[in-house]
Amino acid sequence: MAGSIKTKLDDDVANLLRKAIIEGQYPPDYHLNEAELSRELGISRGPIREAINQLEADGLVYRPSNGRTKVLKFDSDDYEDYLKLRYYLESEACKMIMVRAGEDPTFPGWLEAEKQDLRQLEHSIENNVNIITNQYDYAFHDSLLKRADRPILSRAWKSISGIRRSIMETNIKYAEEQRKDYFRTHMGILEGIESGDFSLLEQRLQEHFASGRSHFGRMLNLTRRAKGE
Repeated sequence: MAGSIKTKLDDDVANLLRKAIIEGQYPPDYHLNEAELSRELGISRGPIREAINQLEADGLVYRPSNGRTKVLKFDSDDYEDYLKLRYYLESEACKMIMVRAGEDPTFPGWLEAEKQDLRQLEHSIENNVNIITNQYDYAFHDSLLKRADRPILSRAWKSISGIRRSIMETNIKYAEEQRKDYFRTHMGILEGIESGDFSLLEQRLQEHFASGRSHFGRMLNLTRRAKGE
């Protein structure tokens, strides 16, 4: 595999809390209490405090003057903002890869390695192994930014690494039959890069993000229905 999600305890706690916020288990203005979370999760308050700091950096919680950590909303508008940022970063990275491809002797080998990893992603989807699917999914997009080798883009990409992980894991959970689109839309991005056609690349990226948007919308509908909204 080109890479995987390497985490620490506070990263895992932040991921757990992010997904709970995204899925509406913690509604807006809900108080995230460190002591209660420590008891529920059976861990010390240190990693929880670090995790909450990550959530604050993500814009998912805030601390008013009384110091109580409160949850902020994450709805379809926020998801669209996230997609717009991702689209800009990934489209710019892919275009840089395409511009350099003709003069880069390592490009064919990189492209074939990415295709092989996507075939492993397809295999994990067919066998319903979500944890492996998430790892290949995460690694694929990281590889694009790494290949582009643009420091500013890479720093911006790193700043959304946590919420990107949480959204990916949430989306695959609710994808159901649509999870078959994962392989097709990821391979489409590589086909766009390989073609050298910027218009085709942009079309394939939009198809990929449309698939994610569909999964997120399904999650919103199901969780609202479960709450009787």
